[in-house]
Amino acid sequence: MAIGVWIRGFTTLLRPVVAVNGTFLKGKNKGTMFVVCCMDVNNNIYPPASGYGDSENDASWSWFLIELHDVIGEPPELVIISNRHKSIEKAVRTIFSNSLYGNCIFHLSLNMRAKFKNDKVQKFFFKAAKAYQVLEFESYIQGASKVNVDAVAYAMEGNMEKLARVDFPGRWYSILTTNIA
Repeated sequence: MAIGVWIRGFTTLLRPVVAVNGTFLKGKNKGTMFVVCCMDVNNNIYPPASGYGDSENDASWSWFLIELHDVIGEPPELVIISNRHKSIEKAVRTIFSNSLYGNCIFHLSLNMRAKFKNDKVQKFFFKAAKAYQVLEFESYIQGASKVNVDAVAYAMEGNMEKLARVDFPGRWYSILTTNIA
């Protein structure tokens, strides 16, 4: 579902950063609701499209992102952010081939805390991902490495270019998470 006014607003007024996420439906109708959200210049949440699929898989995400592409096109400097779900990344790389893809630092930090049971490394990682300067970023990564090298390796396997502001080739406009979705 995409409402015309929202689509026109996205193509003319919004920052070109899209947060994509899915949520499981647990009621009578099972499945997954796919959500796309953006933010305007006043930091208001703007929902240009949503959809429904059977589950979070390659086919469902491809279908949803093809429909999204048909609606919003591929504006210049578009950035798509999601959690590290492989089906989303695969579909984004195929369908929005000229856009940049970034991982939600909040989802990754929660995964790090759950997997490595260490809040301290999570805090270092969050600060590193938000850093504007390379030296600041490296300092936080070194601090995290002193706490838990395996946690840093886990974060890095996602490719820091997709996670850290300092390495990202595009503009995040301070939207580093999918929390808006």
